[in-house]
Amino acid sequence: MNQSFCLIKEEDAILPKSKPKYWHMAILDCNNFKDESSFYLELKKLFKLPSYFGNNLDAVADCLTDLEWIKKSNIIIIIHNIDAIDPEDEIKNRIIKDFLLILKDTMNLWNVKGNEGFAPKKFYTFIYKTDRTEKLLKELNLEVKVHTQLPIQRIV
Repeated sequence: MNQSFCLIKEEDAILPKSKPKYWHMAILDCNNFKDESSFYLELKKLFKLPSYFGNNLDAVADCLTDLEWIKKSNIIIIIHNIDAIDPEDEIKNRIIKDFLLILKDTMNLWNVKGNEGFAPKKFYTFIYKTDRTEKLLKELNLEVKVHTQLPIQRIV
C-alpha cells in the first residue's frame, strides 16, 4: 500500500461496530469543516493531538510524523464528503489540498521509510470515491488505488 491513497465506494466501506484492537481509526467528515479553525479542531480530536498542537498545517505535519501518543500500530484515516467543500472556497480548498499532500508524506514516512526512533506504525488513507475526489487526487498527482473493502473489515 505504501503511499497510495485508497479510493473506496462509500457503500463498500463497512465500519466496525466497535473499536478495532490494533487500529486507530479517524473519520474526517468534511461536512464538519466550516472554517480553518474547525478543521484543526476536528484533526485534534480525531488524532488526539497533544496540547501543544499549533492549529496550522506545519503543526499537522509535525504531529503526524510523531504520533507517539497513539499506541496502536495501525492508523487509518477515512475522509468523506470532500464534495461538501465549495469549489469556490479558496481557503478550504487550499487546506484540503495541503492536508492531502501532508498525508502523502506521512504515509511515505511510516509505510516506506520507517520513522527512526519511533515504534513502527502503518498509516492508511482512505477516501470515499467520487468524481471530484478522483479529479482532486489526479490534480495533485497523488498515487491512487481503488479498494473494495477497508483493511479493518478483514479482521472484524
